[in-house]
Amino acid sequence: MKIKSILLLIISMFILGINYTVNASNYNYYISNRDLNYDYVDKNNVTPINVQRGDYIYVTSIISSDNTSIGYQLGKGKLTLRWDASFVDLVETDGKYYNINSSNFTNLMINSINKTSGKLTINEFSSNDTIKLGKNKLLEFKFQVLKNASINTFKIYQMDGEDSINCFDSENNKDIKCTESLYSELKYNVQKSSNNKLANIKLNNQELEYFNENVNEYDIEVEKDVEKITISAEKKDNTSAIGGDIGIKPLAYGINTFSINVISESGDVNTYTLNITRIDERSTINTLKSLKISDIDFIFSPNITEYDLDVNNKIDKVTITSTLTDIKSLYVKDFGNREEKLNEGSNKILVKVLSESGDERVYTFNITRALSGNNTLKSLMVNDDKITLKDDVFIYNHIVETEVDEVVIKALPSDNKATVNIKDNYELEVGDNEINIDIIAPDGSRASYILNINRKKILSDNSNLSNIKIIGYKINFDSEKTLYNLKIKDEIDKLDIYTVPEDTYATVEVEGNENLVDGSIIKINVKAENGTYKRYFINVEKNRGNALLPIIITIIILLGLLALCIMTLIKRKKKKEQLEAKIKEEMIDNKELDSVGAEMDIDAADYEEEISEEQIINKEINNVDNEYQGLHEEKNNENNID
Repeated sequence: MKIKSILLLIISMFILGINYTVNASNYNYYISNRDLNYDYVDKNNVTPINVQRGDYIYVTSIISSDNTSIGYQLGKGKLTLRWDASFVDLVETDGKYYNINSSNFTNLMINSINKTSGKLTINEFSSNDTIKLGKNKLLEFKFQVLKNASINTFKIYQMDGEDSINCFDSENNKDIKCTESLYSELKYNVQKSSNNKLANIKLNNQELEYFNENVNEYDIEVEKDVEKITISAEKKDNTSAIGGDIGIKPLAYGINTFSINVISESGDVNTYTLNITRIDERSTINTLKSLKISDIDFIFSPNITEYDLDVNNKIDKVTITSTLTDIKSLYVKDFGNREEKLNEGSNKILVKVLSESGDERVYTFNITRALSGNNTLKSLMVNDDKITLKDDVFIYNHIVETEVDEVVIKALPSDNKATVNIKDNYELEVGDNEINIDIIAPDGSRASYILNINRKKILSDNSNLSNIKIIGYKINFDSEKTLYNLKIKDEIDKLDIYTVPEDTYATVEVEGNENLVDGSIIKINVKAENGTYKRYFINVEKNRGNALLPIIITIIILLGLLALCIMTLIKRKKKKEQLEAKIKEEMIDNKELDSVGAEMDIDAADYEEEISEEQIINKEINNVDNEYQGLHEEKNNENNID
């Protein structure tokens, strides 16, 4: 039992009092004075401690609280400390030999250390060894976490490889086999690193001389000719990541802000801000020297940037003309001198000037164009019939056929923003129908059009007369009889004729009632309402004895002309005979013959002239004869009528 007690004491120095504490100065972990069961430990139910990559873990032995010498005989065996060498590394121990104030065994020696396998062995004890604890520290081991792991374990074994020695379980007050199954363990979680700091920042490969990992914003100034800069950074923790504005960056004039983001392994983001100012000596002048908008009367000032202007409705576009104060400035594209259309109502026109340094100035012109007063119609249609509109005419007439009992009116205003008040359809009565069309211009002014639509009634085809009256004469009128003979006095050259149509809508026209002679025909034309005609005839008779007078006169004229012709022929024949006798007598030589020939030519010309006169007389006789034949035929026609 004594040997077992000594073994338990030795194990207790490593196992029974392991505690976890944190050193606030360097965030390392200490393990000491924590009571853990050294035998039959539930390996799956040990609470792990949390550590981070790079942290140190210290394993320390028991520190005695008094100077009482306790002598024990050690059993045969050895103590072993194991760890996971892939995640932690033994970096330091207190030394190889440790004084424990033992009367018979003064030095406790580390027998072997194997970092690769993660194993440390204390030298074996003989059965005759005794040990006395004092205030001195027995052992201390320093480990450093190397890499990430979910859960890792330190194991401290009671003995290594000796199964024949019995150990005493003080908790359960019984002897047990001393095997590797009797151990205590320390579990730890390796947490992801939260380090999101930078080690340095470089601009064009030069470190910022005043960089501090805990300072997150820097103001930097560069010369005006520096157009770009290279930004780089070095992370403090290799597990962190760098993002943001890294690399070659263009520099505009003035302040350029760049951000460098450091993301720790645990996901925490830390941002470093660089405010790099590129010196700017460019002109900042961005004003207009002058500005004019068409003929609108207003006073422009370079330092006043907003204007309210009113124009009448006739101005539908304006032209902007301006000059820059500084020749180094310029107009923003599409916002300089130009022509702009104006809508009715509000219009906003902008003129933008950009200084050499890039500063923009905006001039705003709020132009209000008066609303249109146009309250006229552009077109007017009745069904498919287009009404011809005229300026300043507001009343129109239109006729439709009897069968049209409804019309569709389409009225379009000259200004498409004007309002036309009109119904879609209109029912028509026979006769006149008045339709009012009201137009309201955009400015509120009104106008009215009147459309008179006459729907025709069914027209009468009655073209009969109910009576014909002739002053001074009486005829037996019958509406069905259309031919009448009337004897009148020789001195009457016109009759007073009165007609009465059966239909009051019919019209009557009298023809041939002037310069009446024997045989004249008077025509009475009756036109029905629907346009059909009917004619009545009156044959006029006068004294027939007087009718032979023209014939007698014509015969006398013809006889006189005939006598004239006979005399002319006799005279021409006699002259010809005289000429032929003279030629025969005087034709002695060629000269005389030529002379005679010339005279004969003259006489021939006289002869031809006489022939022409004869032809004219014959033509006149034919004309008189034709007139006589015409008169004769007309008289025969009158007799046929009688």
